[in-house]
Amino acid sequence: MENLHGWIFTYNQYESNWMAVKRDDFPLLFSDIKNKNILKSNKIETLIEIVNKTNGDISRLGKQLRNER
Repeated sequence: MENLHGWIFTYNQYESNWMAVKRDDFPLLFSDIKNKNILKSNKIETLIEIVNKTNGDISRLGKQLRNER
């Protein structure tokens, strides 16, 4: 769970999904919702798992997804 430090999780009731973003990228939630630094999922558990598996490093996310497919 230490990988979750510095992350913000929020629920978008209009789109029925969860979003996660690093604290420094928080303004993107209001200005650039389609930015690649914003993670989205229907389940918060999925976002937590992704952040933990990549140690909070978004650049590893693409590699992680390619390895799981």
